[in-house]
Amino acid sequence: TFDGEGHTIFDLILPEEQTEFKHSGLFGYNNGLVQGININNASTVDNPTCTYIGIIASSNYGTINNCSVTNSTIHSKEEGGGVGLICAITTGAVVNCYSKNNTIYVTRDSYAGGIAGSAEARITNCYSSNNTFNTNGSGYKISCITGMTSNDKMLNIRNCYIYHTS
Repeated sequence: TFDGEGHTIFDLILPEEQTEFKHSGLFGYNNGLVQGININNASTVDNPTCTYIGIIASSNYGTINNCSVTNSTIHSKEEGGGVGLICAITTGAVVNCYSKNNTIYVTRDSYAGGIAGSAEARITNCYSSNNTFNTNGSGYKISCITGMTSNDKMLNIRNCYIYHTS
C-alpha cells in the first residue's frame, strides 16, 4: 500500500524505461493499493523508448484510488504502445481519480486515454477534463476515459464523465 495522504508531487520527469518490459510511471507496476497522490506538471522525453507510460502507474493490477494528474505532457512511443494519464494498462480498479489540463502526443498505432490507455476492469467515479490529444500518423485509439479495451474482457465504466471547454 502506498498512501500519499493527499500530497502533490510537482515536476515529475518520468524515466526512459523502468524495466526490461519498457514500462514507465511513478510506479512501474501496481499490484496493491496506490491512493491519495496528486501529480502536477509531469513530463516525458519527446521520443520515449518506453512502450507503456502511465503517470501514476504504468500497469495497474491492484487499485488506484483518489489520485489525480494535472498540467502534464506525455508522449507515446514512435510506433505502438500505450499511454494513460493515470495508468497505461489496468486490469485492476481505478476509482475516484481525475485528469485535467494535460497534453498527450499520440503516434502511429498507439492508444491513449485520459484515465487509462487500455482497460479491462473497473473505472468508477473518474473524470477527464480539458485534456488535449495531439495525433501524428494513423491507427491510433484515443478516448478521454480509456483508449482501448480487450475484446474478450468485461469493462465496467460507472459514474464517469468528460468535460471540455473548447
